[in-house]
Amino acid sequence: CLNMIHKRWNKQKFTSQHGQDWFLFVNYFHHIEKGFYLDIGANHYKDLSNTWFLDVCLGWDGICAEPDPDYGELLRQHRSCKVINTCVDSEARTMALQAAGIAIGHMVTLDKKNEQGKVLKCTTMHNIIKDNNITHIDFFTLDVEGHEMHVLKTMPEEADGLTIDMILLENDKPVDEVSKCLVGNFLRFPFWNRGYGLVTYFGAPSGDDLWVNLRQPHMWRTHLDHGRNIKRMEASRFNIYRNSQFYGEEKKNLTQKFLRRFNWTR
Repeated sequence: CLNMIHKRWNKQKFTSQHGQDWFLFVNYFHHIEKGFYLDIGANHYKDLSNTWFLDVCLGWDGICAEPDPDYGELLRQHRSCKVINTCVDSEARTMALQAAGIAIGHMVTLDKKNEQGKVLKCTTMHNIIKDNNITHIDFFTLDVEGHEMHVLKTMPEEADGLTIDMILLENDKPVDEVSKCLVGNFLRFPFWNRGYGLVTYFGAPSGDDLWVNLRQPHMWRTHLDHGRNIKRMEASRFNIYRNSQFYGEEKKNLTQKFLRRFNWTR
């Protein structure tokens, strides 16, 4: 963790595929001492993980939903999150797990004529929220290899008592189609199209979209005041470094601030 703070310019020090965890930490989560995350499609406990840094280094609480039993066991051994070791779908139904390693696992509807893969009884996002009495999520990351629409169909609305500050959503659409795709598919969810803004994307031309809750000024005001030059660019190239509000001497000051706040020894 100390190396990740001191040597944040080294891409290899952070675990997300395209630097998502670094971007979120520097631009948003540096001020949160004890946050909460929901990671659906957690996959490997560390490799390509969007929440490993939040969990292990910042001490956040969280829930990791992962259908693969092997990855589920690794999450229990190496992470502090509550592990839900099954699939998440639009309804509680039977699904077949087809996995082919890190970042390639996906769920498909069970076909009696082709019962390949491990059969699981899926839960829903609504059930996860309700069963764990969740009212606020600082960071929600969803990566289920094209199954995102099914998961989000049961996501509670803000009127139901759930607030989410930041959402990292995998998409398989080219960058130019992202906004059209989301607006077209989530009209039934005022939570999405009334109050969230698209901050940036990672892994262009397709990859992850980062959405911020515009009703939470503490999440986006800093970005507007100090990050006017932050443009929608491929974060995997880390051009975003020179446009963040933490640069040069401020980078050094931020490091010292965190060492004092968290009393890190790891």
